[in-house]
Amino acid sequence: MVRFGKCCHPIPGDPIIGFITRGKGVTVHLKNCQTILGERETARLIEVEWESQVQQTYPISIRLEAYDRTGLLSDISQVVADNRVNIVAANVAVTPDRTATVRATLEVASVAQLARVMSRLEQLKDVISVQRDLG
Repeated sequence: MVRFGKCCHPIPGDPIIGFITRGKGVTVHLKNCQTILGERETARLIEVEWESQVQQTYPISIRLEAYDRTGLLSDISQVVADNRVNIVAANVAVTPDRTATVRATLEVASVAQLARVMSRLEQLKDVISVQRDLG
């Protein structure tokens, strides 16, 4: 039984480590996950690796900061769709200074696919930053 840490949301390509849980199998975390870095029972940590063939998608949250403008959300959606990635949730907030914060959950198959989408989003007009949102 393998589960993925809800605290860090690892995806194929990320450096990972396993934690043997009591009665629930192994939970996979990012190697730099705060939960793992603070773990006292280090004997329960094990080396794990990704399967060679990706068989599923993973929900990953991103945070995009941009100057608000007409069509911004449309442009973001188009970039994501062009990369064959699905948006399963999105939230947009605009501050009085017209800065937009877009938080979106994307279904990606690998860290490489996520990096490609984020890179293309960074190239959009008026985008300030794009980062993985770990909470």
